[in-house]
Amino acid sequence: ISQGEGNTIILARAGASKTTSLIQGSKYLPRGKKTLFCAFNKSIQEELRIKLPSYVDCFTLHSFGFRAVKSKFPNITLNNYKCFEIVEDFIGDRKSNFDLIDNICKAVHFCKMYLVDAPSKIKELLETVEVDLCEVEIDEFIKYVVKTLRLCKEKISELDFDEMLWLPFVYGISNKIYDVVFLDESQDMSKAAIELALSAVKKDGRVIAVLDNFQAIYGFMGADSKVLDNLRERLTPYKELSLPISYRCPKKVIALAQKYVPDIQAYDKS
Repeated sequence: ISQGEGNTIILARAGASKTTSLIQGSKYLPRGKKTLFCAFNKSIQEELRIKLPSYVDCFTLHSFGFRAVKSKFPNITLNNYKCFEIVEDFIGDRKSNFDLIDNICKAVHFCKMYLVDAPSKIKELLETVEVDLCEVEIDEFIKYVVKTLRLCKEKISELDFDEMLWLPFVYGISNKIYDVVFLDESQDMSKAAIELALSAVKKDGRVIAVLDNFQAIYGFMGADSKVLDNLRERLTPYKELSLPISYRCPKKVIALAQKYVPDIQAYDKS
């Protein structure tokens, strides 16, 4: 961090002090480097703000995206029912069609997180995620999804939680102002979240991403199941380092874990 150049991907296993390593690493940043630390959620953000140096900006990617959207559309307001209301408006009769409306919204959520809007790609996505078509033919269901995505793009007086990540991509809103961007818990990020984070980096800036590809558990929320491959592609050229030692578990637990994660190691004093 203090003397290196270019992007870095760190594969850190369970209990290997991922966040602690980034916090300590941030203290070695070269003087004058404008830095962003991307926190996974609000509670972690609040904790990190106490621990990080004062010269490091710390945001959740949702809050960072919201700020970006507000910079382009100052009067936009938060409405977490935006998507449901849009679908309800053209499907009609909420009481009879609630499940259909709800599942169209679920499909739209995944499309936003995976940055998919072409019908063929939506069809591929629906084959991999759990969305009930509610006895609607798939081509008709996809038409509903495409229509909803279009209406969501057009209605820029409001945004919902997903659109804090999605709208910056849709409208090409970028804030390439940071020399260094730290990505913590990258395995839980969606494609939309990663695109937003990378949009914050200057052309000659650095990304330092930490993840454990064996701990990815947020697929149901749209986390990118191929995040490691995608980061390797987007951050090329990069250096890949490892934090394999778990300080959390005793040696017997690590021996069992090695059947599934071969490179995880036990702390020799555990």
